[in-house]
Amino acid sequence: VDHARSPIGCIWCARYFSSKREVRVAIVDRGLGILQTIRREYPQFTSASGAIRAVLQGHHTSRSRDSNMGLGLSNLRGIVTHRQGTMTIVSDRGVVSFHHSKGVLASDRAGQGFCGTVVCFTLRLGLPT
Repeated sequence: VDHARSPIGCIWCARYFSSKREVRVAIVDRGLGILQTIRREYPQFTSASGAIRAVLQGHHTSRSRDSNMGLGLSNLRGIVTHRQGTMTIVSDRGVVSFHHSKGVLASDRAGQGFCGTVVCFTLRLGLPT
């Protein structure tokens, strides 16, 4: 929420599917979006999908707080990988999907983008550790 500068904060929901033994989570804000947020520190990013891919790799932060290290979404990606899940991020015109075994698929959509960021992910439960 501190990155987004969203007038509504964020909205999230989670649901457990017992038949599939998985949890699905969605988090939505109506803020600046990932590209605009990190371009202040990293002006070399010009595409929304490129900015999303960078934050998934880690250590790209908007420096909205002194303690931020740019690891939030990359840590989430690690959890999704460990739990054999999937993740999709939509921000501005960028769409990045991640599958634990297929890697990252990214694209920039034509037309008007989504104002804000959507992060959806699925975690499989009951896996061997």
